[in-house]
Order: sequence, then C-alpha cells, then structure tokens
Amino acid sequence: MKNLLFILLVVFPLLYSCRDGYGNSVKKGKLTVYFDKKSKLKTAEKFCLFWHDAGFIGKEKQNIRLLFAKNTIKVQLIASDPTLKKESLSFEEIKNFIRLQEMLDSAVFHPKHCIIEICDGDFNPLFIAE
Repeated sequence: MKNLLFILLVVFPLLYSCRDGYGNSVKKGKLTVYFDKKSKLKTAEKFCLFWHDAGFIGKEKQNIRLLFAKNTIKVQLIASDPTLKKESLSFEEIKNFIRLQEMLDSAVFHPKHCIIEICDGDFNPLFIAE
C-alpha cells in the first residue's frame, strides 16, 4: 500500500487539473469525480470516499472520471505529463496499477471489474494501465 501511495502521489502524480463539463460529479475536498450515468451516483460517492480514505488525494486538485459500461467501469486518471507513454512506466508502477484495480474491484465496484485508463487533461486516453 505504501508503494502504491508513493506512485500515486510522487512518482506518478495524477493531479493535473481539467475543465468542467464532464457530466455528473461528486466532490470531496480537492477531489472531483465525474461520472456518466446519473443512476450511478452512489457508486461514484463510494469511489470518492474510498479514494479519499486511502489517502490518494495530494495537495493539488484532482479530477477523475468514471465511465460505466455493462460489465466494466473505466476509471480515467489524468496524468500530470500528457506525453507520458506506457513504455516509460516501470514494471513496479504497472504492478501497482493492477493492485489498485483489484482494490477498486473489491472495495467499490464488485461484482463488476474496473479498467484504469491514463488520460490527458481532457480525459482522452493515453493508454490503459494493465
């Protein structure tokens, strides 16, 4: 958990701010979670609480978007460097993203599965973290 927190807050700061207008949203402190289906408000609130309680919120504003499909949820995280490539991530960083997916699957999205997408500031996917 300590390595995961380090990756999220220091090595791979997902704290880049983006513009509003990405659908419904819930907020907790410096975190805004956007989501595409109004009926998923409770899940978005649960995600927001999990993210906050896990200590994944840093000093900067943070925006995350949840996109709900039939059996999966895309968790879109914004990279602080929009030119970031998956190839530049270390094996340990990729492993931590997989661990984060597993944590989210069991704590927030069960029985559905989430996919973490690393995006630019407008939620355009750069790559899938798997």
